[in-house]
Amino acid sequence: MDNRYKALILFGLGVAIPFIARTTLIEYSVGGGVSPFLTGYLHSIDIIGLVLVIFFIWKTKRFPLSNYSVLDILMILVFGYSLISLYFVPYPILAVLNIFRGYIWVALIWYIQEYKYSIQWISYIVQGFLTAMITQLGVVWGQIMTQQHIGLPLVIEPTLSPLIAGVAKVSILGEKFIRPAGTFPHPNILGYAAVMAIFCVYHKYLTRVQKISIYLGLLIIFGSMDHYILTSPQALAITILVGIMSFSQSIYTFGVKYYRIILGTLHIVVIMSLSKTAIISLILLDIVYLTLRGKFKLFHVEQFEKLQSQIISYSFGILIGVMSLLGLIILQGASSIQNRLYYMADALSLIGQYPLFGVGIGQYVASISPDRAIWQFEPVHHIGLLLLSEIG
Repeated sequence: MDNRYKALILFGLGVAIPFIARTTLIEYSVGGGVSPFLTGYLHSIDIIGLVLVIFFIWKTKRFPLSNYSVLDILMILVFGYSLISLYFVPYPILAVLNIFRGYIWVALIWYIQEYKYSIQWISYIVQGFLTAMITQLGVVWGQIMTQQHIGLPLVIEPTLSPLIAGVAKVSILGEKFIRPAGTFPHPNILGYAAVMAIFCVYHKYLTRVQKISIYLGLLIIFGSMDHYILTSPQALAITILVGIMSFSQSIYTFGVKYYRIILGTLHIVVIMSLSKTAIISLILLDIVYLTLRGKFKLFHVEQFEKLQSQIISYSFGILIGVMSLLGLIILQGASSIQNRLYYMADALSLIGQYPLFGVGIGQYVASISPDRAIWQFEPVHHIGLLLLSEIG
């Protein structure tokens, strides 16, 4: 295949991540309403992943996890347990979809690491991803101004309105306003994607060790405060894409002509998502990045002046982020923290009841006590507790 066509296809894959079309296969009701966490969606990224796995099987004549290393055997045991769990979970179709998705991504990572495929392609996918994330600003602005979705197809844009229960909102002087989600199912996923996009831009100026350390730090922060890295295929795809970039030897490069415009746009998207976790992560990411850049040796006055100008502009951005965070805390009070503690209590209760095998993959929400409001039927906002609850 001509390299230009290959680059275009990979660029399109990156663009597709924030605009993933999702089709509802099956849905179950809980607490008097349909829950998105008990809904089986088929995403276009799942199909793309399956096609890539089939391509790698044909190319390498090897099946995933066929080297039988310690890690391979461990993953085989995990998937084996997952299949056995289908016999006792209340919603096996949900489990099958989650197992399928997990297997696809594990297989892709395995092929890339074992055979070094696609490492040189990552930059094209990242460019597409960044391009799609920049367009989120227009979508987000339209959602804020109209206080509803802007008319994109339902498979791309969520239905938004202050009158719809379950839509993320913020209360200002007693009046409720929606939090924009862009083309993502939830504003927190939008904020996560934008922070990861900013980290992709910073990659050019970081060493491999620095990239890995910051990447793992971001995962710890987001994984300790939310569940979307596991429950959203978009967030999972972004996590894996950025992880491959961070752990690979290759350094992602791009032109610096629009460097500040890209970063400025993405910073605005993070703040407009009104995600406290994303804003906190962005502030920490900017501080760490500027600290590392400040340690670089500068041999020319011109270079020092450029860095000084950049530090001033970033400091202003950090100040805006801090003010936005304080504003969110004032507007929302301690309710968000209380909700997270409430979810954690649920998770600890389930872990105590099912310590060995958990409640089953994708079954967390179905296992919560039915005695609560519809908005409380949500996975625990902590990746570790969610995994322990579902797989033991």
